[in-house]
Amino acid sequence: MESVFTIKGVFKEAYAIIKPKFWTVIGQFALIVIGYAILSGVFRHIQLLRLITMFIYIFVTIVFSLSYAEKGSFSFDDVTHALTLKRFCYFFLATILYGLSVIGGAILIIIPGIMFAVMMHFYKFSSVEKDISPIKAIKESIRITKGYRWKIFWFSLLSGLIAIAGFLCLFIGILFALPLIMIADALIYKKLSHTVKHEKTEEVVEEVVVVEAVAI
Repeated sequence: MESVFTIKGVFKEAYAIIKPKFWTVIGQFALIVIGYAILSGVFRHIQLLRLITMFIYIFVTIVFSLSYAEKGSFSFDDVTHALTLKRFCYFFLATILYGLSVIGGAILIIIPGIMFAVMMHFYKFSSVEKDISPIKAIKESIRITKGYRWKIFWFSLLSGLIAIAGFLCLFIGILFALPLIMIADALIYKKLSHTVKHEKTEEVVEEVVVVEAVAI
């Protein structure tokens, strides 16, 4: 199978995106984090609103990651265009379903829980980008990760180590490490999504050619 991405390659690509607008990326991400912290504090006694605030924060970070991966920039207008009630509800339900699946797998044995997490890893991107139902978002992730799951696992492991290193470097370190990880993650999703879609199109074309040949 042709290598669609390398772990080193996506991190280098993410860094290349961030480097020319370093302080813009850090500033935007800091605003997102601060906004979440403020709202979370305001709603600290109202659990439902705190939960909704957390999901909105996650949704915004996904739009942030996809925007930088796709066009190399992000504005808060991207969020206003993406954040519809339908899309947010789909994302909310997909996240709950993802969490239950991973927890269920972990209860059985730890390994299935990890593999479920890897297989469904990109549900968040497909849910937000494609505005599809929770089941379809998870199925899409399972489909595009086929053949790349171990590589995604090692990417996730390395991402955890980078996040820890960023945390040890205090505020600026974590504000750089997290966007780097998220953009690299979105880049992998975009590459896999594009490749699988391209391969599917080629299969359809081949089937049409075969049918036409038989008809002749």
